[in-house]
Parts: sequence; structure tokens; C-alpha cells
Amino acid sequence: MASNHNLMMIGSDLFGLEFKGFKLPLVAVLDMLNAALLSAGVHGAAFMAQLAKNGNSHARWNEICDNFQGYCNRGGVAILAAYVGLLLTLGITVVSIVKLLKPKPKPQSQPLASEIEVP
Repeated sequence: MASNHNLMMIGSDLFGLEFKGFKLPLVAVLDMLNAALLSAGVHGAAFMAQLAKNGNSHARWNEICDNFQGYCNRGGVAILAAYVGLLLTLGITVVSIVKLLKPKPKPQSQPLASEIEVP
């Protein structure tokens, strides 16, 4: 879902579609939803990695990283990359919201030909 939203935003930017009115806040809300979904996924993966590394004595789950060290190391690097992606997504979301809240300058109107005084 998040990837589809991002692809639609890239496509609308490439093809020059204008977002006006209610669509602008909707884009910001969808950006925040993407960041929340990504955050939930990354934190869930980090929890499972912690469980694999330390186990859970109450549930009688043994740690498995002592047997599969290479797999756990690659998983740790993947989770680190996911956190970097989450930070980038949050940064893009903040820039998008700041750009949305920034007032747009009014274009200066050119005088009509009939309004120009000729000496």
C-alpha cells in the first residue's frame, strides 16, 4: 500500500498533475500513514530479532542466534537499513508537510494594455 501511494505521487509529479483543495492535506495524511506502516514493520522486525537473539524464558523459547550467527548478522544489517529507510521516510514526510504549510507567493499581475498611459 505504501509503495503504491509513493508510485502514484511520483507519477503525478512526473506528469505534472496539480493537487488543489482537499487533495493536498490528503497527500500529507497518506504520507504520515506510510511512515506509520513502515515504523510498525521495522519495530516488529526488531522485536523478533531481539527474541531470536535472547529468547524468552517464560515462553520457553531458546535463542537461535547462537546456532545461526550468519543469518542473525544479516538480519541485523537488514533491520539497520530499514531504520535508515524509516528516517528518510520521516524526513520526506516532514518536508512535504512544511511545503504544504508554506504560504505560496501571489503572482504579480501585469497591467493591461488599456491601463498603460502613453505620454
